[in-house]
Amino acid sequence: MKSQQEKQKKINDQAGLIKDVSSALISLDLQFKIVSWNPAAEEIYGWKETEVLGLPFNEIITTEYIHQETAEIALQTLTEKEYWKGEVLQNRKDGSIFPVLSSVTYATNTEGEKVGLVAVNQDISDLKHTEESLRIAITKYKTLFDNFPLGITVSDDAGNILKVIPQQPNCLACRKMNIKSG
Repeated sequence: MKSQQEKQKKINDQAGLIKDVSSALISLDLQFKIVSWNPAAEEIYGWKETEVLGLPFNEIITTEYIHQETAEIALQTLTEKEYWKGEVLQNRKDGSIFPVLSSVTYATNTEGEKVGLVAVNQDISDLKHTEESLRIAITKYKTLFDNFPLGITVSDDAGNILKVIPQQPNCLACRKMNIKSG
């Protein structure tokens, strides 16, 4: 009796963890029908679990593979390696498209037989916005350094020079101020 109570407590504890995870945890059967959909999936995608249970995943979520990958390649990788991980674009209930880092693996029973799939999906919209902001800032920084009319040095806290950008030789403003490069 105690062993059964311990097993039930373990199951309840694990179920509590799944509810608290910030990533969408979606389990599918081998026909890709939705078996479970955690609260994070509800928040990320906009559908309640009751709306999607039993439905084919691809009828609810459209997935656009990026980086030259296709659904066929992803499925082949999953079959060969028993997992697949990559960035995709997916849709929310409201029709908006957003970037997702997805990781899919097979679920197995106690005999090791494949009984379904588990997907862990993270909305990486904020990460992509941050990456784009950083890319823009780096481009501006590089443009400034490459075109600044005067020489520039960058040094660390100890005064060691890390980078030198010489004065531009064709700088009209420099010639007017009689500043020589070098």
